[in-house]
Amino acid sequence: MKRVYARADSGFYCREAIEAYEKKGWHYIAVARKTARLLEQLQVAEWKPSPRTDVDQQCEFLYQPEGWAKAHRSWR
Repeated sequence: MKRVYARADSGFYCREAIEAYEKKGWHYIAVARKTARLLEQLQVAEWKPSPRTDVDQQCEFLYQPEGWAKAHRSWR
C-alpha cells in the first residue's frame, strides 16, 4: 500500500488514536468532541466563504486539546 486514509467519528477521538495514525504516517480525519475550549475557539475563528463547496462559511485553525503534545489542524 502506498497511502492509508483513516476516518474516525468522535467516539474514536482520543490522543492515543491520533498518535497511532501519525506514527504510522496515515492521513486521517477525526471528528473532535465539542469541548467548551473547542467551542470557544470556533466562536472567535476567522470564518470565510468556502471557495469549493456550497457551505456558507468555513474556518481553519490549530487546536491543541488539553494534555496533548501538539496542536492539530482543525477546520469546519
